[in-house]
This record gives sequence, structure tokens and C-alpha cells, in this order.
Amino acid sequence: MNLELKDNNGEQKISIIIPTYNNGESLFRLLNSIEKNKTNYEIIAIDKFSTDNTKEYCENFKVKLFQSNFLRSKAKNFGASMASSKYILFLDSDMEISENLLDIILDKLKEYDALCIKEESIGKNFLAKIRDFERKGIYGDIYLNVARAFRKDIFFICGGYDETLEAGEDLMLQKCLIENNFKIGWIDTPIRHHEEDVNIIKFIRKNVYYASFLKKIKKDEYWMELTSIKRRLKALKTSIKHYDIFHSLIFIIGLIIIRFITISSLLITKEGVINE
Repeated sequence: MNLELKDNNGEQKISIIIPTYNNGESLFRLLNSIEKNKTNYEIIAIDKFSTDNTKEYCENFKVKLFQSNFLRSKAKNFGASMASSKYILFLDSDMEISENLLDIILDKLKEYDALCIKEESIGKNFLAKIRDFERKGIYGDIYLNVARAFRKDIFFICGGYDETLEAGEDLMLQKCLIENNFKIGWIDTPIRHHEEDVNIIKFIRKNVYYASFLKKIKKDEYWMELTSIKRRLKALKTSIKHYDIFHSLIFIIGLIIIRFITISSLLITKEGVINE
């Protein structure tokens, strides 16, 4: 395994791994935000044979593009195996980063094995606002957050992402980090997660699909930490601090509805009956 950290100029380097499919315009926004970083990096995109302008954008930004029919977890593991640097960062194609994030990551990974990075949900729709409300509360909880940046050797020691899962694979990787006492750090500079196109129909369909995979995780003791009422109430209390009483109540009601949909999906979905 090649764990080379520096290029020929002696500069630190990070490999950015992006699975994508027919999300060209969002990918362009992400690539543009990455380009504003002055850090030495490489971008590896694993594309599921998109029919939009994804390939063109990757060529314009000199992305190392691999096309395959891999599902998400396998695509991310493959991207990590192709990385030429010691440090890796996983991003979704509908994200956007600040112009100093990569520098912060590289500096932090000198001290930590993996990093959890704050996320903000961007979007005027109600679901995006609820998601942002929840994210403000859970940030800082080692169980309710998942690492996105890793030392590559640590990532592979944990076996990468579980390729039998298309939901919760990041939770199982986080579990490995925690159980093996790897050093997890935090970055307050947020990743902006664009969720403008999220609607209730898409949300329900996604939950029904993911439910068949989450049922596997539900069998694990780690699930008890994720669903701990005490932990969730603490996160909710933190979320409320960012809003006035009126908006907090509205978002809490919305969050309850979301949780009801998620739980209902778990109850009605038989394990293994849904395939992409």
C-alpha cells in the first residue's frame, strides 16, 4: 500500500474521494469549492456511468475519474484504494467546502487518526431546515457523528466501509474507531450539504430503501448508543440553543415526524427485500 505523504515539491497532499451519479451541476459546485483550496490534493471520482455532464466537469478539473457499477460503499473503498496520499477525505457530490478546510484537515491529521467535520444543511425547504436543526445539536457527539477524513492506514485497519451496507456503513466504521480507541478529532469549519431538492416523497423513498440495511445494524449493540433517549435529548437541548422558542417547537415537531417515518420504514421493511 502506497502511503506517500508528499509530492515532488515536498508539499503535503490529501486524496479526496467522491462517489457520484448524474449529479453534474452539484459536482461542479463542489469541484469549484475544492479548487479554491491552496493545499496540494488529488480528486478521485467514482461515477456510476452518469449520462449528464459529470465526465466533462471531471476532465475540466483534472479529476481522476473511474466509472463502475459499484454501489456506494464499494465505490468509496475503491476510491480509497486508488488514493496516492496518506490522508483521505470522503465527500458527497452535493456538498461544498470552504477554501481553508483542506489545510485544517491536514494539520489536524498530524495529531488525530480520524476527523468528524461539522455539517450544515443548505436549503429553503422545510426538510433541509429540520436536518440543519438536528445537525446543530448532534455535533460533538462521538456516536451521532461519523468521521469523513482519515489516515488511510487507519481506514483500512478498520476494513473500510462495510460493502454489504448501503446505509449505516459510516456508522459501523465509526464504531470501529471508537472500539479500537483510535484518536478522533473535530473540525468546526463546516461542510455545506446542499439539500435544496429534498422533498417528502424522496425522503420516504430513501428511508424505505435504507431500512433494509439499517435492520442489520439494529442487531448490533452499537445501535443502543445511537438510539439512546438521554443522548438524543441532550442533542435536542443543544439544537434549541440556536433558535427561538417558536422555531424550535416547529422543528421539533418536524423532527418527530421524520423519526416516525424512519421507524415505520424499519418496521414494515423486510431485511434484504430491497435492491437498488
